[in-house]
Amino acid sequence: MSIPLGAGGIVSTPIDLALFSEALFNGRLVSKKSLELMMNIKENYGMGLHQMSFNGNTCLGHTGKLDGFITMFAYFNDSNISFAFTTNGMNYNYWDLVKHVLKTVLPEKK
Repeated sequence: MSIPLGAGGIVSTPIDLALFSEALFNGRLVSKKSLELMMNIKENYGMGLHQMSFNGNTCLGHTGKLDGFITMFAYFNDSNISFAFTTNGMNYNYWDLVKHVLKTVLPEKK
């Protein structure tokens, strides 16, 4: 790990991230008030959360990229779905893969 602490110094699996996402958005990690502050998105970013959209479905989560490692987690509140993705050394656009996976579980919204 080239950078310590939260910017590259945390090791987890997609299962860890999905469990974290479910715990965070279901009130088991922070208070309801703190979660509301985190979910207050301004200019597409909140207190540790990004707002993203896939196939018309809006989610909150976070992404990271460092030293060839790519990580993301997302929570789709309308569907109560947590999604997590980790990879290293990809030679193609990981968002294309993420979108194809999410198409299998999320209905398209227009």
